[in-house]
Amino acid sequence: MELQQDKVTSMDAIHIAALSSIVGDSSRILTAPPVVEQLSRDFYWYSPVLRKQLAGKVADLAVQPLTPEEVQGILRYCYAKEIPGPLAERAPEIMDRPFLCKQA
Repeated sequence: MELQQDKVTSMDAIHIAALSSIVGDSSRILTAPPVVEQLSRDFYWYSPVLRKQLAGKVADLAVQPLTPEEVQGILRYCYAKEIPGPLAERAPEIMDRPFLCKQA
């Protein structure tokens, strides 16, 4: 299945290019709204607390890292640019899973 890369409003082309450079493959930067919306849910609805806090929240894009080095690079970039993303402690858990980014 081929995913279309739609323009995102909060994450500008500079961030997208930088993240693409980190993972070395622009096809692993997902910006199609229906895909990102689905990935943003991440089963939060199982928790009554998270359901209230996260309902309606959607990431601007998702990045699909394949190696620990890519996860580290994404975390470094997001930290340096103050872009919220998954917690560093969760890095081992998120291998081979989309990495969601939201520009504040």
